[in-house]
Amino acid sequence: MPAMTTHLTTLLLFAAWFGSQVGPALGQEVEAPTAEESARAQAAIIDLEDEHFERRQAAFQALESLGSKIRPLLESALERAAPESRLRLQTLLERFPAHSEASQVRLEGTRVSLSGGPTTLRELVARLESATDLRFYRPLGVDEGMKVDVDLDSALLLEALDRLGQAAECRWMQDAGSGMIRLMRSQPGSPYLMYEGPLRMALTGISRSSNISFGNEARENCYLQSQIDFEPDAPILGIYLPPTIDRIEDDQGRSLQDDVVINSFMNPTQGRGNFGTSLRLVPWAKDAKEIARLEGKIQIAVASQYDRVIVALPTAETTQTAAIVPRLAVRVVSQTQKPDGGVIFQVEIERETLFADPERRRPIQAEEFAFLTAAGEEIPPQGRPLRQAQGDKETFSLHLPPNVLVDRLLVRNVAALETREIPFRFEGIPLP
Repeated sequence: MPAMTTHLTTLLLFAAWFGSQVGPALGQEVEAPTAEESARAQAAIIDLEDEHFERRQAAFQALESLGSKIRPLLESALERAAPESRLRLQTLLERFPAHSEASQVRLEGTRVSLSGGPTTLRELVARLESATDLRFYRPLGVDEGMKVDVDLDSALLLEALDRLGQAAECRWMQDAGSGMIRLMRSQPGSPYLMYEGPLRMALTGISRSSNISFGNEARENCYLQSQIDFEPDAPILGIYLPPTIDRIEDDQGRSLQDDVVINSFMNPTQGRGNFGTSLRLVPWAKDAKEIARLEGKIQIAVASQYDRVIVALPTAETTQTAAIVPRLAVRVVSQTQKPDGGVIFQVEIERETLFADPERRRPIQAEEFAFLTAAGEEIPPQGRPLRQAQGDKETFSLHLPPNVLVDRLLVRNVAALETREIPFRFEGIPLP
Protein backbone atom coordinates (compact mmCIF):
# COMPACT_ATOMS: atom_id res chain seq x y z
CA MET A 1 0.00 0.00 0.00
CA PRO A 2 1.24 3.53 -0.60
CA ALA A 3 2.13 5.73 2.35
CA MET A 4 -0.73 7.41 4.19
CA THR A 5 -2.12 10.25 2.07
CA THR A 6 -2.34 13.45 4.09
CA HIS A 7 -5.70 15.01 3.44
CA LEU A 8 -8.11 16.95 5.58
CA THR A 9 -10.83 14.53 4.49
CA THR A 10 -8.95 11.79 6.35
CA LEU A 11 -10.15 13.43 9.54
CA LEU A 12 -13.69 13.50 8.21
CA LEU A 13 -13.53 9.79 7.42
CA PHE A 14 -12.31 8.94 10.87
CA ALA A 15 -15.10 11.01 12.37
CA ALA A 16 -17.48 8.86 10.36
CA TRP A 17 -15.87 5.73 11.73
CA PHE A 18 -16.35 6.76 15.34
CA GLY A 19 -19.23 9.24 15.15
CA SER A 20 -22.89 8.68 15.92
CA GLN A 21 -25.84 8.89 13.58
CA VAL A 22 -29.50 9.62 14.24
CA GLY A 23 -31.77 7.49 12.06
CA PRO A 24 -35.33 6.25 11.94
CA ALA A 25 -36.60 4.23 14.88
CA LEU A 26 -36.03 0.48 14.86
CA GLY A 27 -38.80 -1.15 12.86
CA GLN A 28 -39.56 1.97 10.84
CA GLU A 29 -39.75 1.16 7.13
CA VAL A 30 -36.75 2.23 5.05
CA GLU A 31 -37.30 3.14 1.39
CA ALA A 32 -35.73 0.99 -1.30
CA PRO A 33 -32.86 2.44 -3.36
CA THR A 34 -33.54 3.63 -6.90
CA ALA A 35 -31.83 1.93 -9.84
CA GLU A 36 -29.36 4.81 -10.02
CA GLU A 37 -28.59 4.57 -6.29
CA SER A 38 -28.11 0.80 -6.55
CA ALA A 39 -25.65 1.30 -9.42
CA ARG A 40 -23.75 3.94 -7.43
CA ALA A 41 -23.63 1.63 -4.43
CA GLN A 42 -22.32 -1.30 -6.48
CA ALA A 43 -19.59 0.88 -7.99
CA ALA A 44 -18.62 2.21 -4.56
CA ILE A 45 -18.48 -1.32 -3.10
CA ILE A 46 -15.99 -2.25 -5.83
CA ASP A 47 -13.93 0.87 -5.03
CA LEU A 48 -13.65 -0.22 -1.38
CA GLU A 49 -10.96 -2.64 -2.58
CA ASP A 50 -9.08 -0.05 -4.64
CA GLU A 51 -5.35 0.15 -3.89
CA HIS A 52 -5.52 3.92 -3.38
CA PHE A 53 -6.68 5.21 0.00
CA GLU A 54 -8.42 8.24 -1.54
CA ARG A 55 -10.63 6.00 -3.70
CA ARG A 56 -11.52 3.75 -0.76
CA GLN A 57 -12.24 6.82 1.36
CA ALA A 58 -14.53 8.36 -1.27
CA ALA A 59 -16.34 5.03 -1.71
CA PHE A 60 -16.95 4.76 2.04
CA GLN A 61 -18.42 8.26 2.17
CA ALA A 62 -20.58 7.60 -0.91
CA LEU A 63 -22.05 4.45 0.64
CA GLU A 64 -22.62 6.20 3.96
CA SER A 65 -24.52 9.01 2.22
CA LEU A 66 -26.96 6.49 0.69
CA GLY A 67 -28.01 5.32 4.16
CA SER A 68 -29.96 2.28 5.33
CA LYS A 69 -31.67 1.74 1.97
CA ILE A 70 -28.57 -0.04 0.62
CA ARG A 71 -28.12 -2.33 3.64
CA PRO A 72 -29.10 -5.50 1.69
CA LEU A 73 -26.42 -4.71 -0.90
CA LEU A 74 -23.81 -4.27 1.84
CA GLU A 75 -24.81 -7.50 3.57
CA SER A 76 -24.51 -9.37 0.27
CA ALA A 77 -21.10 -7.83 -0.44
CA LEU A 78 -19.89 -8.71 3.06
CA GLU A 79 -20.02 -12.43 2.24
CA ARG A 80 -17.33 -12.16 -0.45
CA ALA A 81 -15.39 -9.10 0.73
CA ALA A 82 -11.63 -8.99 1.19
CA PRO A 83 -10.44 -8.40 4.78
CA GLU A 84 -9.74 -4.67 4.31
CA SER A 85 -13.09 -3.86 2.71
CA ARG A 86 -14.84 -6.14 5.22
CA LEU A 87 -13.79 -3.75 7.98
CA ARG A 88 -15.43 -0.86 6.18
CA LEU A 89 -18.59 -2.77 5.24
CA GLN A 90 -19.06 -3.89 8.84
CA THR A 91 -18.56 -0.33 10.05
CA LEU A 92 -21.21 0.94 7.62
CA LEU A 93 -23.69 -1.75 8.67
CA GLU A 94 -23.15 -0.86 12.32
CA ARG A 95 -23.96 2.79 11.61
CA PHE A 96 -27.30 2.12 9.95
CA PRO A 97 -30.32 2.24 12.29
CA ALA A 98 -31.23 -1.44 12.57
CA HIS A 99 -27.66 -2.21 13.53
CA SER A 100 -26.65 0.82 15.55
CA GLU A 101 -29.63 0.41 17.85
CA ALA A 102 -28.62 -3.16 18.58
CA SER A 103 -26.14 -1.74 21.09
CA GLN A 104 -29.13 -0.75 23.24
CA VAL A 105 -30.14 -4.41 23.77
CA ARG A 106 -29.23 -5.49 27.31
CA LEU A 107 -28.11 -9.09 27.40
CA GLU A 108 -28.53 -9.28 31.17
CA GLY A 109 -32.03 -7.78 31.34
CA THR A 110 -33.86 -8.88 28.19
CA ARG A 111 -35.87 -12.12 27.97
CA VAL A 112 -36.92 -14.06 24.90
CA SER A 113 -39.19 -17.03 24.14
CA LEU A 114 -38.73 -19.23 21.06
CA SER A 115 -40.17 -22.62 20.15
CA GLY A 116 -41.01 -24.65 17.07
CA GLY A 117 -38.68 -27.62 16.97
CA PRO A 118 -35.55 -28.22 14.87
CA THR A 119 -34.70 -25.58 12.28
CA THR A 120 -31.64 -24.25 10.49
CA LEU A 121 -29.21 -22.00 12.31
CA ARG A 122 -29.93 -19.32 9.71
CA GLU A 123 -33.66 -19.39 10.53
CA LEU A 124 -33.10 -19.52 14.29
CA VAL A 125 -30.82 -16.48 14.20
CA ALA A 126 -33.37 -14.58 12.07
CA ARG A 127 -36.12 -15.41 14.57
CA LEU A 128 -33.92 -14.35 17.48
CA GLU A 129 -33.19 -11.03 15.75
CA SER A 130 -36.89 -10.47 15.04
CA ALA A 131 -37.89 -11.24 18.63
CA THR A 132 -35.22 -9.16 20.40
CA ASP A 133 -33.82 -6.46 18.06
CA LEU A 134 -30.45 -8.18 18.48
CA ARG A 135 -28.22 -8.16 15.39
CA PHE A 136 -25.74 -10.80 14.18
CA TYR A 137 -22.85 -10.36 11.79
CA ARG A 138 -23.26 -11.99 8.38
CA PRO A 139 -21.97 -14.43 7.30
CA LEU A 140 -22.45 -16.14 10.64
CA GLY A 141 -19.00 -17.74 10.67
CA VAL A 142 -20.39 -21.27 11.09
CA ASP A 143 -22.56 -23.59 8.96
CA GLU A 144 -25.77 -21.58 8.55
CA GLY A 145 -27.65 -24.60 7.21
CA MET A 146 -27.01 -26.90 10.19
CA LYS A 147 -30.06 -28.14 12.08
CA VAL A 148 -30.43 -26.87 15.64
CA ASP A 149 -33.15 -27.35 18.25
CA VAL A 150 -33.39 -24.58 20.83
CA ASP A 151 -36.60 -23.98 22.82
CA LEU A 152 -36.58 -20.88 24.99
CA ASP A 153 -39.20 -19.98 27.58
CA SER A 154 -38.63 -16.44 28.88
CA ALA A 155 -34.87 -16.99 28.92
CA LEU A 156 -32.34 -14.21 29.40
CA LEU A 157 -30.50 -13.25 26.23
CA LEU A 158 -27.25 -14.36 27.81
CA GLU A 159 -28.72 -17.83 28.34
CA ALA A 160 -30.30 -17.83 24.87
CA LEU A 161 -26.96 -17.09 23.22
CA ASP A 162 -25.23 -19.76 25.31
CA ARG A 163 -27.89 -22.32 24.34
CA LEU A 164 -27.54 -21.34 20.68
CA GLY A 165 -23.76 -21.71 20.91
CA GLN A 166 -24.03 -25.17 22.47
CA ALA A 167 -26.48 -26.35 19.82
CA ALA A 168 -24.36 -25.01 16.95
CA GLU A 169 -21.04 -26.00 18.56
CA CYS A 170 -19.73 -22.46 18.38
CA ARG A 171 -18.89 -19.54 20.64
CA TRP A 172 -20.38 -16.07 20.53
CA MET A 173 -19.00 -12.62 21.24
CA GLN A 174 -20.66 -9.21 21.48
CA ASP A 175 -18.61 -6.44 19.86
CA ALA A 176 -18.00 -3.41 22.03
CA GLY A 177 -19.66 -0.26 20.76
CA SER A 178 -21.86 -1.83 18.09
CA GLY A 179 -23.54 -4.45 20.30
CA MET A 180 -23.64 -6.87 17.36
CA ILE A 181 -23.15 -10.60 17.93
CA ARG A 182 -20.42 -12.58 16.22
CA LEU A 183 -20.50 -16.40 16.06
CA MET A 184 -17.18 -18.27 15.89
CA ARG A 185 -16.22 -21.90 15.47
CA SER A 186 -15.08 -23.31 18.81
CA GLN A 187 -11.86 -24.80 17.50
CA PRO A 188 -8.85 -24.87 19.85
CA GLY A 189 -6.58 -21.91 19.22
CA SER A 190 -8.97 -19.96 17.02
CA PRO A 191 -8.81 -16.28 18.02
CA TYR A 192 -11.60 -14.17 19.43
CA LEU A 193 -12.05 -11.17 17.17
CA MET A 194 -13.40 -7.66 17.63
CA TYR A 195 -13.74 -5.13 14.81
CA GLU A 196 -14.18 -1.45 15.64
CA GLY A 197 -13.72 1.21 13.00
CA PRO A 198 -10.34 0.70 11.31
CA LEU A 199 -9.07 -1.60 14.06
CA ARG A 200 -9.19 -5.33 14.71
CA MET A 201 -8.28 -6.89 18.06
CA ALA A 202 -7.72 -10.65 18.28
CA LEU A 203 -7.10 -12.72 21.40
CA THR A 204 -4.45 -15.04 20.01
CA GLY A 205 -3.39 -17.10 23.02
CA ILE A 206 -3.73 -17.75 26.73
CA SER A 207 -1.41 -19.73 29.00
CA ARG A 208 -1.05 -20.65 32.67
CA SER A 209 2.00 -21.45 34.77
CA SER A 210 3.19 -21.75 38.38
CA ASN A 211 6.32 -20.13 39.77
CA ILE A 212 7.88 -21.57 42.94
CA SER A 213 10.69 -19.77 44.75
CA PHE A 214 12.50 -21.02 47.87
CA GLY A 215 10.50 -20.40 51.03
CA ASN A 216 7.42 -19.12 49.22
CA GLU A 217 4.17 -20.63 48.05
CA ALA A 218 3.60 -21.39 44.38
CA ARG A 219 2.45 -18.37 42.41
CA GLU A 220 -0.18 -18.90 39.75
CA ASN A 221 0.27 -16.90 36.55
CA CYS A 222 -1.97 -16.36 33.55
CA TYR A 223 -0.69 -14.69 30.39
CA LEU A 224 -3.09 -13.29 27.82
CA GLN A 225 -1.74 -12.53 24.34
CA SER A 226 -3.49 -10.33 21.79
CA GLN A 227 -2.76 -8.77 18.43
CA ILE A 228 -4.08 -5.41 17.23
CA ASP A 229 -4.26 -4.75 13.48
CA PHE A 230 -5.01 -1.52 11.62
CA GLU A 231 -6.57 -1.16 8.22
CA PRO A 232 -3.85 -0.14 5.74
CA ASP A 233 -3.50 3.66 5.53
CA ALA A 234 -5.81 4.29 8.50
CA PRO A 235 -4.99 7.74 9.98
CA ILE A 236 -3.55 6.33 13.22
CA LEU A 237 -0.29 7.85 14.44
CA GLY A 238 0.24 5.68 17.51
CA ILE A 239 -1.19 3.27 20.06
CA TYR A 240 -0.82 2.98 23.83
CA LEU A 241 0.38 -0.48 24.89
CA PRO A 242 -0.58 -2.49 26.80
CA PRO A 243 -4.35 -1.92 26.58
CA THR A 244 -6.17 -0.71 29.68
CA ILE A 245 -8.16 -3.43 31.47
CA ASP A 246 -11.28 -2.21 33.29
CA ARG A 247 -12.84 -5.50 34.40
CA ILE A 248 -11.83 -9.18 34.46
CA GLU A 249 -13.84 -11.97 36.08
CA ASP A 250 -13.36 -15.73 36.12
CA ASP A 251 -16.18 -18.27 35.95
CA GLN A 252 -16.51 -18.18 39.76
CA GLY A 253 -17.28 -14.47 39.76
CA ARG A 254 -13.88 -13.53 41.19
CA SER A 255 -12.30 -10.29 40.04
CA LEU A 256 -8.82 -10.38 38.55
CA GLN A 257 -6.31 -7.65 37.83
CA ASP A 258 -3.70 -7.06 35.17
CA ASP A 259 -0.19 -7.01 36.56
CA VAL A 260 1.22 -4.04 34.64
CA VAL A 261 4.68 -3.04 35.86
CA ILE A 262 5.52 -0.56 33.08
CA ASN A 263 3.14 2.30 32.40
CA SER A 264 1.51 2.34 29.01
CA PHE A 265 3.46 4.30 26.38
CA MET A 266 2.34 5.64 23.02
CA ASN A 267 4.01 3.55 20.33
CA PRO A 268 4.20 5.35 16.96
CA THR A 269 2.82 3.23 14.14
CA GLN A 270 5.06 4.75 11.42
CA GLY A 271 3.84 2.30 8.79
CA ARG A 272 3.39 -0.71 11.08
CA GLY A 273 0.13 -2.55 10.51
CA ASN A 274 -0.05 -4.57 13.74
CA PHE A 275 1.13 -4.75 17.33
CA GLY A 276 1.31 -7.72 19.67
CA THR A 277 0.89 -7.33 23.41
CA SER A 278 0.75 -9.57 26.48
CA LEU A 279 -0.77 -9.16 29.94
CA ARG A 280 -0.13 -11.12 33.14
CA LEU A 281 -3.25 -11.48 35.25
CA VAL A 282 -3.22 -11.78 39.06
CA PRO A 283 -4.44 -13.20 41.39
CA TRP A 284 -5.30 -16.48 39.69
CA ALA A 285 -7.30 -19.43 41.03
CA LYS A 286 -6.34 -22.99 40.06
CA ASP A 287 -9.97 -24.08 39.76
CA ALA A 288 -10.96 -21.38 37.24
CA LYS A 289 -12.10 -22.87 33.92
CA GLU A 290 -12.54 -19.69 31.89
CA ILE A 291 -12.41 -15.90 31.89
CA ALA A 292 -16.11 -15.13 32.01
CA ARG A 293 -15.70 -11.47 31.07
CA LEU A 294 -12.87 -9.24 29.92
CA GLU A 295 -13.51 -5.54 29.39
CA GLY A 296 -11.15 -2.69 28.67
CA LYS A 297 -10.12 -0.05 26.17
CA ILE A 298 -7.43 0.67 23.63
CA GLN A 299 -6.07 4.19 23.34
CA ILE A 300 -4.93 5.36 19.93
CA ALA A 301 -3.65 8.64 18.52
CA VAL A 302 -5.70 9.77 15.54
CA ALA A 303 -4.09 11.94 12.88
CA SER A 304 -5.65 15.25 11.93
CA GLN A 305 -3.89 15.81 8.62
CA TYR A 306 -3.76 19.05 6.64
CA ASP A 307 -2.17 19.31 3.21
CA ARG A 308 -1.89 23.09 3.32
CA VAL A 309 -2.22 25.61 6.14
CA ILE A 310 -1.60 29.20 4.99
CA VAL A 311 -1.02 32.14 7.32
CA ALA A 312 -0.48 35.78 6.31
CA LEU A 313 2.88 37.30 7.18
CA PRO A 314 2.95 40.33 9.52
CA THR A 315 2.85 43.79 7.96
CA ALA A 316 3.80 47.19 9.30
CA GLU A 317 0.41 47.37 11.03
CA THR A 318 0.48 43.86 12.56
CA THR A 319 3.04 42.23 14.81
CA GLN A 320 1.60 38.71 14.82
CA THR A 321 -0.62 36.65 12.52
CA ALA A 322 -2.24 33.25 12.95
CA ALA A 323 -4.16 30.49 11.19
CA ILE A 324 -6.24 28.29 13.49
CA VAL A 325 -7.83 24.99 12.47
CA PRO A 326 -9.18 22.15 14.66
CA ARG A 327 -6.51 20.99 17.16
CA LEU A 328 -3.84 23.06 15.45
CA ALA A 329 -2.68 26.69 15.45
CA VAL A 330 0.08 28.20 13.29
CA ARG A 331 1.30 31.66 14.33
CA VAL A 332 3.97 33.99 12.98
CA VAL A 333 5.07 35.61 16.24
CA SER A 334 8.02 37.80 15.21
CA GLN A 335 10.34 38.84 12.39
CA THR A 336 13.94 40.08 12.48
CA GLN A 337 15.66 41.95 9.65
CA LYS A 338 19.13 40.65 8.80
CA PRO A 339 22.00 42.82 7.49
CA ASP A 340 22.00 41.01 4.14
CA GLY A 341 18.37 41.99 3.52
CA GLY A 342 16.92 38.65 4.53
CA VAL A 343 14.36 38.16 7.29
CA ILE A 344 14.18 35.62 10.14
CA PHE A 345 10.58 34.67 10.97
CA GLN A 346 9.69 32.93 14.22
CA VAL A 347 6.80 30.55 13.56
CA GLU A 348 4.95 28.82 16.38
CA ILE A 349 2.91 25.63 15.93
CA GLU A 350 0.65 24.72 18.84
CA ARG A 351 -0.80 21.19 18.95
CA GLU A 352 -0.66 17.96 20.86
CA THR A 353 2.50 16.33 19.59
CA LEU A 354 3.32 12.64 19.27
CA PHE A 355 6.91 11.69 19.97
CA ALA A 356 8.81 8.58 18.91
CA ASP A 357 10.63 8.26 22.24
CA PRO A 358 9.64 8.39 25.95
CA GLU A 359 11.97 11.39 26.47
CA ARG A 360 9.82 13.40 23.99
CA ARG A 361 12.79 14.47 21.88
CA ARG A 362 11.84 13.10 18.46
CA PRO A 363 8.47 14.28 17.15
CA ILE A 364 7.12 12.11 14.36
CA GLN A 365 5.29 14.90 12.54
CA ALA A 366 7.15 16.02 9.42
CA GLU A 367 5.79 19.36 8.24
CA GLU A 368 7.34 21.41 5.43
CA PHE A 369 7.53 25.21 5.10
CA ALA A 370 7.49 27.56 2.11
CA PHE A 371 6.92 31.29 1.60
CA LEU A 372 4.32 32.39 -0.97
CA THR A 373 4.52 35.37 -3.30
CA ALA A 374 1.45 37.36 -4.34
CA ALA A 375 1.37 35.26 -7.54
CA GLY A 376 1.39 32.01 -5.53
CA GLU A 377 5.02 31.06 -6.28
CA GLU A 378 6.61 28.97 -3.51
CA ILE A 379 9.95 30.14 -2.08
CA PRO A 380 11.65 27.60 0.21
CA PRO A 381 13.33 28.88 3.40
CA GLN A 382 17.08 29.32 3.26
CA GLY A 383 18.77 26.51 5.15
CA ARG A 384 17.15 24.05 7.52
CA PRO A 385 14.41 25.36 9.85
CA LEU A 386 15.62 25.44 13.46
CA ARG A 387 13.19 23.87 15.93
CA GLN A 388 12.65 24.44 19.64
CA ALA A 389 9.90 22.79 21.70
CA GLN A 390 8.22 23.64 24.98
CA GLY A 391 5.18 21.60 25.96
CA ASP A 392 2.66 21.54 23.14
CA LYS A 393 4.26 24.54 21.41
CA GLU A 394 7.03 24.25 18.85
CA THR A 395 8.90 27.28 17.51
CA PHE A 396 10.65 27.24 14.13
CA SER A 397 13.15 29.82 12.85
CA LEU A 398 12.68 30.32 9.11
CA HIS A 399 15.16 32.33 7.04
CA LEU A 400 13.67 34.24 4.08
CA PRO A 401 16.33 34.91 1.41
CA PRO A 402 17.10 38.59 0.64
CA ASN A 403 15.38 40.56 -2.12
CA VAL A 404 12.27 38.34 -2.19
CA LEU A 405 8.75 39.77 -1.81
CA VAL A 406 6.36 37.37 -0.08
CA ASP A 407 3.09 37.88 1.81
CA ARG A 408 2.12 34.44 3.14
CA LEU A 409 3.60 31.36 4.78
CA LEU A 410 2.62 27.86 3.66
CA VAL A 411 2.88 24.89 6.05
CA ARG A 412 2.49 21.65 4.12
CA ASN A 413 1.75 18.13 5.45
CA VAL A 414 1.16 19.41 8.96
CA ALA A 415 -0.46 17.03 11.45
CA ALA A 416 -1.85 17.14 14.95
CA LEU A 417 -3.22 14.26 16.96
CA GLU A 418 -6.23 13.47 19.08
CA THR A 419 -6.38 10.63 21.58
CA ARG A 420 -9.34 8.27 21.19
CA GLU A 421 -10.51 5.32 23.26
CA ILE A 422 -11.91 2.14 21.70
CA PRO A 423 -13.71 -0.18 24.16
CA PHE A 424 -13.45 -3.94 23.88
CA ARG A 425 -15.29 -6.81 25.56
CA PHE A 426 -14.80 -10.56 25.32
CA GLU A 427 -16.90 -13.32 26.91
CA GLY A 428 -16.23 -16.94 27.86
CA ILE A 429 -12.52 -17.22 27.12
CA PRO A 430 -11.56 -20.87 27.91
CA LEU A 431 -8.50 -21.46 30.07
CA PRO A 432 -5.98 -24.24 29.36
